[in-house]
Amino acid sequence: MTERIANTETKLTAMIANNKAEILKWMFIFWIGNVLTIVGGILGVLKIAGVF
Repeated sequence: MTERIANTETKLTAMIANNKAEILKWMFIFWIGNVLTIVGGILGVLKIAGVF
């Protein structure tokens, strides 16, 4: 019984670690997309304003 619980705990820990890495990857992708959108918007406004 104890071995079965330990095995389940090991599997669960591995799954959680894998999901954390996956979430972190998508957070960075989302962050980069947001930064590019903001920079593009600012450059567009500056172009309309005649700064560039």
